[in-house]
Amino acid sequence: MISRRDFITQSILGTAALNAPGWAMASNADKAAKPNIVFILCDDLGYGDLSCYGHPIIQTPCLDALAQEGVQLTDCYASAPVCSPSRAGIMTGRTPTRCRIMIGSRQNRASI
Repeated sequence: MISRRDFITQSILGTAALNAPGWAMASNADKAAKPNIVFILCDDLGYGDLSCYGHPIIQTPCLDALAQEGVQLTDCYASAPVCSPSRAGIMTGRTPTRCRIMIGSRQNRASI
């Protein structure tokens, strides 16, 4: 006679084995549908500081080629006006205060 624990284990393994091909196909389809995204973050670089956005003096040929092949974004919203909190907002998708990174706080100054 089979024990209840063995029955449950075999049932779970059998169900997983039957559904495994479906999981593999779904994950391959998801990978094919997702675009490749390259996120470039530069400190102290303004919107008009690249030649692809119309700067008359500064030449940025590599970034210009990247902009021609990809998508140029013209609107941007920052989670904070300074570096550390805005990076925390980008990496986590949360407001910087929820990550406990605040603008001009003693906590930030003490860690520097």
